[in-house]
Amino acid sequence: PIGGPAARILAELALANSDQYLFSSGVHFLRYADDYHVFCGSKKEAHEIIVKIYKALDNEGLSLQKSKTRILTASEFKHVLSQIRGGDDRETRSPIQRLMSLTLRFDPYAPNAAEQYDELKDELEEIDVVALLNEQLSQTRVHIPTTRKIVEALKLVGTNAKYGAMLSMLDNMDALYPIAPTVFQTVYQVFDELGEREKAGICDRIIELYDSGHEVMALDMHVAYANRIVGKYSSIATRNYLHRCFEKQTSELIRRDIIMIFSNWGNFSWLSMFKANFGAVSGWQRRALILASYSMVDEGSHWRDHMKSRFDAFEMIVRDWRSEKPNVPLAI
Repeated sequence: PIGGPAARILAELALANSDQYLFSSGVHFLRYADDYHVFCGSKKEAHEIIVKIYKALDNEGLSLQKSKTRILTASEFKHVLSQIRGGDDRETRSPIQRLMSLTLRFDPYAPNAAEQYDELKDELEEIDVVALLNEQLSQTRVHIPTTRKIVEALKLVGTNAKYGAMLSMLDNMDALYPIAPTVFQTVYQVFDELGEREKAGICDRIIELYDSGHEVMALDMHVAYANRIVGKYSSIATRNYLHRCFEKQTSELIRRDIIMIFSNWGNFSWLSMFKANFGAVSGWQRRALILASYSMVDEGSHWRDHMKSRFDAFEMIVRDWRSEKPNVPLAI
């Protein structure tokens, strides 16, 4: 689910039976949303409990995510905890401790929103966030909560540092796989601040990830995130990439997004060819094509007149809504 509150509510519903089974099995754990934390007396006990958790989740049709399942020694856990918590004395806290203590979200509608934003930027200017990212990437395995906070903070660093940081993340998606959505969302949010050459460089990296068959692009969700970044930069390379992606992917979400991106780009030749498939596609793709047809001007108008008898009630609403704002770029 999208968003913390939705994830927590769903976790409480989906994991209630698993929790009861684990408690009755003598497993004492702490859980936040879908993250289980268990303190064990030995490594052997830790492995035994992992098996119990695996069985409990498997019975519910769920599974453990291997990349996030870790066994830490007591000393390793204490070290991680000290890095995150730090002390109360600002001068004695490390940069990562100071970063972890910051709240990166602020209310843009608050009366003092501008002051909050400036204070946050001032705090981050005193922390070398890019150096913290490189430090995490140099490790065998990144610490997920810490790295996620670092990646989110990159949205607020100076423009000159952003491009290098974005490339560094995209070049290290093996290590950052567990937080791939956060990485792609951060790149998406800073993309418009970059120059033309930098935008092309980011898109080239994303296309390389896809064409090379990188594991991060095996999930439809990740491809959709990546395509929304690419959709911000029209070029021959990005058009050809999205054409290939559309032919290869079967996800309704991915294909819908590409149709609307091509509409925004004015890729009339592709849309003109695809409209012949209206009867063979379903749901989101049909509605996306109706929206996109307004970018085809006369050809789109003739097509809608010809096809309107095949529009269902919802598609008629979509058509009428778009007719009131035919020139507004489609939000992806």
